[in-house]
Amino acid sequence: MGFGRNKANKLWLRRLGMAGTAATALAGLGDIRPAHAQSTENPAVAEILVTARKREERLVDVPLAATVITGDDLLARGTVADPNQLLAGTPGLLFNNTGAPTTSEMSIRGSGTGRATGADSGVGLYRNGVYIGGGIQFGKTFMRADLFDLERAEVLRGTQGALYGRNAVGGAINLISARPVFNDNGRIDLDYGTTLERKTLQVVINHAFNDEIAVRLGLDLTDQDKGFFRNLDFNRYQDIIHGGLGRIQVRYRHEKFDLNLLAETQSLDVPGVPSQLTILPTAQANLFPKGFFTPQRSFYSSIPGRAYLNVQNVIANGVYDLGWATLSGTSSWRKREGLSVSDNDLFSTASLAAVRALGNPAATSDPNINATVGDRTVSYYNEAHLTGVVGKLVWLAGFDYLDLTDHFLQDLSRTPTAANRSPGTASRTLQKWKSAAAYGSAGYDFTDQWNVTGEVRYTDDNKKFNVAIYTLGTTTLLSAPHPVAKSNKVDHNITVRFKPWSQMMLYVKEGTGYRVAGVNAQNAPASPPALKPVPQSYGNEDSRTYEIGLKTTLPQGVYIGLAGYRTKVSNALAQDNNGCSVTNACAQLVTNFVTNSGTARAWGVELDSSYRFSLMGGAGRLAASGSKQGGHFKSGIYKGLKLPQTPRYIVSGSASYARPLTDSLQGFVNVNYRAQQGGLQDVSVPAFEISPRETTDLRLGVRNAHWELAGYMNNVTNDNYVLFRTATTLRNNGDLRTSGVQLRYTW
Repeated sequence: MGFGRNKANKLWLRRLGMAGTAATALAGLGDIRPAHAQSTENPAVAEILVTARKREERLVDVPLAATVITGDDLLARGTVADPNQLLAGTPGLLFNNTGAPTTSEMSIRGSGTGRATGADSGVGLYRNGVYIGGGIQFGKTFMRADLFDLERAEVLRGTQGALYGRNAVGGAINLISARPVFNDNGRIDLDYGTTLERKTLQVVINHAFNDEIAVRLGLDLTDQDKGFFRNLDFNRYQDIIHGGLGRIQVRYRHEKFDLNLLAETQSLDVPGVPSQLTILPTAQANLFPKGFFTPQRSFYSSIPGRAYLNVQNVIANGVYDLGWATLSGTSSWRKREGLSVSDNDLFSTASLAAVRALGNPAATSDPNINATVGDRTVSYYNEAHLTGVVGKLVWLAGFDYLDLTDHFLQDLSRTPTAANRSPGTASRTLQKWKSAAAYGSAGYDFTDQWNVTGEVRYTDDNKKFNVAIYTLGTTTLLSAPHPVAKSNKVDHNITVRFKPWSQMMLYVKEGTGYRVAGVNAQNAPASPPALKPVPQSYGNEDSRTYEIGLKTTLPQGVYIGLAGYRTKVSNALAQDNNGCSVTNACAQLVTNFVTNSGTARAWGVELDSSYRFSLMGGAGRLAASGSKQGGHFKSGIYKGLKLPQTPRYIVSGSASYARPLTDSLQGFVNVNYRAQQGGLQDVSVPAFEISPRETTDLRLGVRNAHWELAGYMNNVTNDNYVLFRTATTLRNNGDLRTSGVQLRYTW
């Protein structure tokens, strides 16, 4: 585990340092607020307010590891349309980009989702304080609607079980939309991606009727017909995007009362899952003695394939000042619908014939094994809490309630044969999840320097499942399990904070969390039995984390945050598979599942830093972050294996600069760098390493008081890496070098 034990470690240590030192050398680069929004102080440190502990505090005063991305930072990056663009490079956070937004996921500090399974995310996903995770298939990442017109994104690292509850084992992410403000303003963004001929229009209009009522309207439209992944049989791109979203918000503010209502709808055709066959001659000598490889970023398919994600969302947030306390409440209704149709064997009739002509018998291959996966989730969420101050005591008490209904379907179709006349299987799963919790916290300042805060939560979870598997196209019932997952949990968090002086804080904390139980809803192969049986259900995963950290602000606008942690996981959830492949008796792609796998340990160290400066009449910002993490299974069936989805290193750096060119014109430039290296993809056999990746994005342009014209290039070095692989398939990244121009008008 030594930091410099080999050349790879030394190289990545140099890169971690370069993320900061090279940023200084790039002092003329980066993302910076427009001139009218700048401050002579360090707003990244002194001015950023967060609600990480469900009350408004300065980021530097919160004793936990947190990264905040402001709305101004996002506008300076250009059009941020997916979670990878938003979150990549955050210390300890891996965005598992599967190439399709229907199945992409993320993990923090090694706590993830059990890739491509029905497990809930190990990261608490929140939007305006509303829990939006959950769902058997498509509830593990944020939708495009969640990213539009953000005020800020708060990434809280480490177990957040006491205040955030369910599934916040590795941390919690809260995306906070910009609310109506009491003046007239707005923006229009036109973005044309020249590489993929992508057209994007974003409009935000804010209007104040008076000092009490304001509205904010938003529109986001995208049209993209080109891509990087081509279906060779249908001569079309797999990664197209069409559609958009609309949003309306109304805010009412009167004396001590502040209420905001948000309603939005998204309808979006999105990229499907793109994979290519890479069958080595040794993979299955009797079926593919010559091997077989499809061209990079290409695949064969007996169907055109498609995918979409639709979201409807209503959120009400209210705050009332009672004098002796502040009452905050949130209610939400959210409906999410997703569908993905794909070829599950990656052959068409023509391509299979061509493979056999090469001398590959491929005797068990069926070119018509296709998969349709659909997920419709409706959730209601209510939360309310009181917070107040009595002398040196800061207290909080609240409750939340989640009611989620999920309809999940998975159809696997095949060509009937004399030996097996089944046309395939149809799986239908109904999940009903009710979760209620009461929580509270109390923090006491024993002196001006010492504070002790305790947080506790009681949660009652009740998950009911109705799983039925039929012969496709019939009512013939093959199996109908009805598992139930119930649990009562008490989680806590204890933090001791010490401030040796006003600009430095040290803290130690201990906390617990859990990841909820569930079922493996994926149905079995339609042809011969799998090599490994799929367990019907799995139990809760429990964790306990110890963390120590430091935050300090130094003269000249320097901020440094450090954190180190160690986590013990019991009944760890891990993703495995049934051993199927196109080269064995199953004759189709693998089916993944989740299982409890014993105990595990995770550890890591993290750095956040930033520096704001003035230079040659302009202003800039440098930022560098990095993390080193690891972990192993300590007992159970995977004992000795590394924790999956835990890159050894994650580093990022950005540099920003803007300066006047004339009395009315300002020039600006932005560079963002992020990289990761090491770690296992999953624990199945054979085990594959996560492919190293290293990308740099560049954006530069000019602006005046109202207009901004920018050019950008993402993945400047055209870094090509593997997102995911099995013994017979792989999936490359779909974010190769792209370029474009953006025109923005603000008022």
